Amino acid sequence: MRGKFPDEKWFYNVAVRINDTLITIEKSPVFFDNKGQISYSASDGGFLSYSGKLVKCGDYYIANTKLFECDYTGLSPWQKPPKIVKDENGRNTITKESFKRPDMSNYDTFVSKDGRTLFLLKGTTRKDFILRYKNRELWINNDRFYRIMQK
Repeated sequence: MRGKFPDEKWFYNVAVRINDTLITIEKSPVFFDNKGQISYSASDGGFLSYSGKLVKCGDYYIANTKLFECDYTGLSPWQKPPKIVKDENGRNTITKESFKRPDMSNYDTFVSKDGRTLFLLKGTTRKDFILRYKNRELWINNDRFYRIMQK
């Protein structure tokens, strides 16, 4: 997105829900414009949702999570549009040479709820977090969360 939005500062708005030993983390892209106003993206940046279990380790918790939903992520930039040519009967047909893929060892496969297979960079489909709660503040991987809401 560099160059497309030169004056904006992009971040993820992170919503954390904890229910007993279960955790859900939802990441949504937001940006601040040059006037400091926050705006929510409809698609740029991608939306990621993780869920998992909390395990207590002394005065902190470890959350082992797995991606369970995502949107506007997992692009396959190496997959060119199919090459369409006319066959011997004059009908349009798709050739196989445009579907070659590179070495996939740097990608994890994720199947979305609607059945699409996405290729995400390694490390995107599983995340481990360290959580500490001290003085009414929630810290996740050394990032402080400012507002704690309970439902």
